[in-house]
Amino acid sequence: DKAVGTAYLAMDLVEGKPFLEALKGRRIVEIAAAMAELLDVLSHLHRAGVVHRDISSANVLVEISETIGIRPAVFLVDLGLAQSMTAGKQPAAGKINYLAPELIQGSPASARTDLYAVGVLGYLALAGRLPWPDSLLADDTGDSEPLKLSQVLPEIDRGLEQILSKLVRRDPGQRCDDAASARDELLNCALLRRAAWFKARSVESPLVGRQSELDT
Repeated sequence: DKAVGTAYLAMDLVEGKPFLEALKGRRIVEIAAAMAELLDVLSHLHRAGVVHRDISSANVLVEISETIGIRPAVFLVDLGLAQSMTAGKQPAAGKINYLAPELIQGSPASARTDLYAVGVLGYLALAGRLPWPDSLLADDTGDSEPLKLSQVLPEIDRGLEQILSKLVRRDPGQRCDDAASARDELLNCALLRRAAWFKARSVESPLVGRQSELDT
């Protein structure tokens, strides 16, 4: 406000609920759609060269319309731990269940560590289970495969199961490169291809009112 010399930031009021709360009891296709939206939002952040570092249910708000055919609105919030992809090694930060194993072992945050957290969120939303036993978070001596979602959710789309399994691999080299490629793989699974009402936003769509910041 130039009149009084006070700087302020105006933000939208988001009335959504935390990811797991909003999607509790929802159909698999709705959870998959919300995940695709989250990956689409995250792709903008990665394209700007920023890693979120604290993706969790509390930091992903979801607004779901009860009108059939309306996709969920997903908001990624709290960038307090976000950093540039070129910032180098920093102390591990975030919520323990969402931390990629390489972070605990001292590696720097990356797009792939964000994707690991997204994968964990998907496991919790669909099955209420973590992909790995807690004891396997920081070592490479246990099971070589994460929990198979089809064992606890037999009706899950196999393409969705494969994508989530890929996101939570302990070896970051086995995950998707970034959020855009993960989103594209998810959109290609049969479950969302059959959902004619769902179409994710393109990664090329601008961030409203923020393009100049991305260009600097």
